[in-house]
Amino acid sequence: MAFVSASPLAHYAITRECAESGIHVFSEINLLNENHDNLLKISKRHGRTLFLSSTPKYRKEMQFVTERIRELRAPITYSYHVGQYLPDWHPWEKFSDFFVSDKRTNGCREVFAIELPWIIDAFGEIREFHVTKQNISSLKIDFPDTYSVCFKHENGNVGNIIFDVVASPAVREMRIIGDGFRLDWNGTPETMYISENGTEMKNVKLYDAIDRDENYNTSIIENMYEEEIKNFFDVVSGKAEPKHTFEKDIKVLELIDRIEA
Repeated sequence: MAFVSASPLAHYAITRECAESGIHVFSEINLLNENHDNLLKISKRHGRTLFLSSTPKYRKEMQFVTERIRELRAPITYSYHVGQYLPDWHPWEKFSDFFVSDKRTNGCREVFAIELPWIIDAFGEIREFHVTKQNISSLKIDFPDTYSVCFKHENGNVGNIIFDVVASPAVREMRIIGDGFRLDWNGTPETMYISENGTEMKNVKLYDAIDRDENYNTSIIENMYEEEIKNFFDVVSGKAEPKHTFEKDIKVLELIDRIEA
């Protein structure tokens, strides 16, 4: 087995070499919509697993939101803001020294690639969208630092998202409104609250234990990474299906291309 955690610009060459060598591959997210079809053909020819990371799908809060929205079976509206100041992503190095400063694999594009798979799972396929993008910071980058996107989903759900590389301190905030339904979440396991049928807002407890790394923002927990790697091993052994695939990722990256354009 191989875990590919290099820069997305190097993913294809490394993954292809592993797949051609008959090795099961766990790949971090890909930000370039290139050669996915070729990798799939190679992995199928050798009968090996080609597993693509989509970590939020393994986070209990995202899973809870997805389950509740599907159960409602009625249109909702949501707002979602995810942002973090780009120099804070890797405080131990200059952001210009890693891939989020490259226009092809920029920081906002990475946020879209991380968040869109679970958003589409939870709220439905996207029918149409409207984009506003701009630069509001003094960061020396050649891509927008802030995106505001309004999504209309095929099932009637409507959402507004803001993804940025400017917010300091980092922010992750979600609010969902439906008929007799409200869910608020401020990004950490302790801050999800729900009201149904006019009841008081009640705290949702989803974890028996929370694993955190002190070097990262409190909204980032290690539990979801552990669950994702377990899923990879189960997929390889034939015990489970992956939550995300290269086939799904092709559609996500095509959507991101359209948003950026």
